[in-house]
Amino acid sequence: MNIKKYFFAAACMALLFFALNAAVFCGVANAAAGDKGKRVLVVYYSYSKDGNTRKVARRIHELAGGDIVEIKPVKPYQGAYDEVVRQAQEENAVDYRAPISTKVSDIRSYDVVFVGTPVWWFKMAPPVRSFLASHDLRGKEVVPFCTHGGYGGGEVAAETAKLATGAKVLKGIAVDCKDSGNPVGDVPAWLREIGVVK
Repeated sequence: MNIKKYFFAAACMALLFFALNAAVFCGVANAAAGDKGKRVLVVYYSYSKDGNTRKVARRIHELAGGDIVEIKPVKPYQGAYDEVVRQAQEENAVDYRAPISTKVSDIRSYDVVFVGTPVWWFKMAPPVRSFLASHDLRGKEVVPFCTHGGYGGGEVAAETAKLATGAKVLKGIAVDCKDSGNPVGDVPAWLREIGVVK
């Protein structure tokens, strides 16, 4: 009889311990990002109409809500993908900021801003660099996301932190799209991890 009471008490303590830990973890995650009532903006640049960065941006928007805006360069990149990436390599070498027609006039009204880019020669696409440099993101939670062909996120997180002056840059995601039929597969778990969705 005493053994049963002991095991029952131990089981209750273990459940209480796990419940408290879960509450603390969820509280930290929610404080880090999407608490209810926060306004969310997803901005992204994608080279093509069916591009991977566009797919990831739409999935984030679908799950996190808010508004979604495509970053559009004044002079669109044209040609085969490899040609565009070579052009971006030259532009990245001189920290070029491509002129963009996109302007979010009410950027101050958002609390969380997701910023998406393809990775071109280990860096963000020049139109995204221009967007970050031309918008005041002080006091906001900025969340980078990028797509790549197997080489990782490169310098995208560091570039985001450098350009989003005064913002709190949260953990981003680098989506490997090489040979992937489902480039958005890891997005829901990542959004839960940073507390944007439950």
